[in-house]
Amino acid sequence: MTAPPGTKLDQLQVQIHDIQSYQGHTPVPVGADGRYRAPYSWLEYANVKVLGGETGLADTWYGNVPRQENSTNIPVNRRTVTGVDIAMSPGSAITGVISAPAGTDLTGLTVVAVGEFISPHRTTVPAIIRSAGVAPDGSYRIAGLGANTYTVQVQPGANPLLETWYGSGSDEQAAKPVNVAAGTDTSGISINVLQPASLGGTAVFPSGSAPESGFVTLFSENGNRVASTTFGTDGAFHFPQVPPGPLKLCFGSSTPESGFAFMWYPTAGQFGSAEPLNLAPGEMRTDLQLIMKPGGSITGTVSGADGATVGVRLLDSLGRIVSSARTDAAGKYVLGRIGPGAFKVRFGDVGFRSTSSPLMPQFFPGRAEGAGYSAGADVTVSAGQATSGIDAVMTRGGAVSGLILGTDGAPLTSHSVNTLSLNGSVEERTAWTDTSGRFSISGLSDGDYILETNFDPYSNSLFPLGHLYSGNVREREKAQTLSIRNGQAVDAGTLSYATAGRTPSPEAGKFVPVSPTRILDTRTSLLPVAANTKRIVQVAGKAGIPADASAVALNLTVTEPSSYGHIYAVPFGAGIPDTSNVNYDEQETVPNYVIVPVKDGRIVLGNEGQGPAHLLADVAGYFTGGLPADAGGYHPLTPFRAADSRGTGGTPGGQQFDVQLAGLSKMPTDAGAVVVNLTAARVWSWDTGSQTSYGHLTAFATGTARPATSNVNYDWATGDTPNLAVVPVSADGRISIANTSPGSVGIIVDVMGYFRKGQATTAGTYQSVAPKRLVDTRQSSAPVGAGKDISVAVADAHTVPAGAKAAMVNLTATEPKSYGHLIAYPAGKELPTTSNVNYSQGQTVANFAVVPIGADGKITVRNSSSGGTHVIVDVVGYILG
Repeated sequence: MTAPPGTKLDQLQVQIHDIQSYQGHTPVPVGADGRYRAPYSWLEYANVKVLGGETGLADTWYGNVPRQENSTNIPVNRRTVTGVDIAMSPGSAITGVISAPAGTDLTGLTVVAVGEFISPHRTTVPAIIRSAGVAPDGSYRIAGLGANTYTVQVQPGANPLLETWYGSGSDEQAAKPVNVAAGTDTSGISINVLQPASLGGTAVFPSGSAPESGFVTLFSENGNRVASTTFGTDGAFHFPQVPPGPLKLCFGSSTPESGFAFMWYPTAGQFGSAEPLNLAPGEMRTDLQLIMKPGGSITGTVSGADGATVGVRLLDSLGRIVSSARTDAAGKYVLGRIGPGAFKVRFGDVGFRSTSSPLMPQFFPGRAEGAGYSAGADVTVSAGQATSGIDAVMTRGGAVSGLILGTDGAPLTSHSVNTLSLNGSVEERTAWTDTSGRFSISGLSDGDYILETNFDPYSNSLFPLGHLYSGNVREREKAQTLSIRNGQAVDAGTLSYATAGRTPSPEAGKFVPVSPTRILDTRTSLLPVAANTKRIVQVAGKAGIPADASAVALNLTVTEPSSYGHIYAVPFGAGIPDTSNVNYDEQETVPNYVIVPVKDGRIVLGNEGQGPAHLLADVAGYFTGGLPADAGGYHPLTPFRAADSRGTGGTPGGQQFDVQLAGLSKMPTDAGAVVVNLTAARVWSWDTGSQTSYGHLTAFATGTARPATSNVNYDWATGDTPNLAVVPVSADGRISIANTSPGSVGIIVDVMGYFRKGQATTAGTYQSVAPKRLVDTRQSSAPVGAGKDISVAVADAHTVPAGAKAAMVNLTATEPKSYGHLIAYPAGKELPTTSNVNYSQGQTVANFAVVPIGADGKITVRNSSSGGTHVIVDVVGYILG
């Protein structure tokens, strides 16, 4: 935790929340140094909140926001997550004066500010509750509030008063919201606490009828429920405390088969026609008589439904449901227990999932739902009388259909989508996608609509996706309008979480080299990344990396691991992948170059090992954000495993492993070259009795000549060996990986992203070349000496043009006399403090690197070892300058 100077950090607490619930786990304390550890169990996604307590700081959610709805969701996936850092801010305050009847002990009152959590299901629950006592002069101050909207309530304590809400008396639903800005005092929020009245009386049944038990409910003049009670067969009821002022009262029998109507005092059939009861503060009224009346009914026949049952609703003058029924097999219906008055009758809602019905809802007599409530005719009901002939002929409505894709470009199944009427006259209708990701919403009235996805995320894994809107945008105000006319069907096209709101840009996907910078070294904190732990790493704002960068290129090194395992690198927000980036064994130091997608300025490094390991991350550049339009522009993907030959016993020695990539759901056909992590994994062949020995893998476009270079150098003794590679894709979307070993080897292909096909012509784009070996010091029998450099000509040679910005190379250290590392950097520049290839005595280790080219067209490779080592440099492509 970080906080303003002077804050006692050990007065803060941290609370984990499941993102499906506003209820948090038991808070845990923060240490005086700002560190915390919050345990949890069986949690997939979480929100994290810091409680300001008595520090005067506002409660703050991860992402440094005051509301849970805006909090950054953390996919914990039953793993420990580190690097969840939160910066606290000074809180705001609400102040005012409380007044009450004479003799009230003001110090016994409590003022409460409540902020609500709006869940993805559009339900609201109290989520932020701060309170303060009242001074003898009636003043109060609620401090430590975050920027939010609050309702303010006075709780009476032992005083015989009502709970009273700012701006609405006792009507909580009509309370006036108080908008609080960050770091401010909102004053003048004064409340007059109400003295209650009391109300009682008797329900009176017609002579000769058997009394029944029933209910009495009080509503505010805004139509909100205030209080409710019941009566027995004697008809007596009593409200000991009711708010003074105008109230409306509803009553009726609670017997399901009763023939008595639901009534509004004194003799109305709906809220709008009821007479208000005006009670003064402290007034005690006990003589109210509620006259029970026989209910009226509405009957009719619905045709045109093709045998399906149809829902029928009776609506009052405010559009609220008074009664409902469904048609029988003959299409007949009965709406009963209706009080006297004029109502609207609405037909629609067919079957269990009414949203899939092709029938268009309508108001009697035959007015389409889209015409609005006022277009329906009034249907008058009298007490105890039947109103018949309220019939309907159902017709088919229009439809909207489309396709929904996930963040990986694959179809999303069982994903909800809603139609929202622009003028509000048509009820929201929902559908769920099928196994191919398609949806259809039918039975729509003529009108204008927009679509909203993920309205009902049944799984917490869907919550972080958020919403998409028609037109494939993220913002509701930018949604495309879909017009339904004359029962026509409209195709909404594809809504994709991978590309929503993004249009191809010539500025996107361009590589920008930065001065090599170490952005993570867990050795400095003496806290290695534990087994089964994810580390969140902030990259935006470091080494000049902007907030909208789409991916970062960095060298990732594992050192001092206590056991074996692997490290994965994914964008923040991704779950645990089936991919790996660095495979390591006990006490090995293993590097690998990675190009990691960035989300919200962050990446995640996960240790899927049997013990802790230290991690180092040296950033070398980034790719600009957006959807690339130019040839050679980079498009990052959430890493996925495309192929693994271990399941067939591995790839035999001297053979090649062909992998189809372009054209798959996660890899579009415009891929010209793919960024993959290639892993050579040890296997044993029971058929041949052979095992992985030593050798190298060479990756190339299927159907082309195999180059005389290598991508991964491996040995049985060193365990599974990974390396990044940028591989051109063949015309039919394939790559091949050749195994030069005399034995079988498991070949694993994990895809990180791709470069758009075509000849690169703009600065920052990538252009592949036929792999060429630029340097192999073994050919001269002169290894690079300890602490010495070699200069490698890159630009204007081997098809890399003069003026190229950076070279994509595979660096290999072989036959080293001691341990150490290679550093590749632009010629003529200062030696960075980072590394590219880490090796031990006698090892052959390769690592990919994107190296900026010096002004003279060269790169420099430094041997930092205390002994000599041979160096091999293979170029596979370049970045245009």
